Amino acid sequence: MTLSILIAVSITLVAVLGFGGVVFYFLAQAFNSEDALVVDTREEALNRKI
Repeated sequence: MTLSILIAVSITLVAVLGFGGVVFYFLAQAFNSEDALVVDTREEALNRKI
C-alpha cells in the first residue's frame, strides 16, 4: 500500500517537473533575453517603441 503511494507520488513529481521544463523551454525560446542585457541611455529609452 505505501509502496504504491510512493510510486504514484514519484511519477506525479516527475510529470510536473517535466511539464515545467517543457513550458520553460518554450517560454525561453519565445522571449529572447538578449535584449534585456542592453542598457539604454535616457534618450534611447524614451525613443524606444513598446
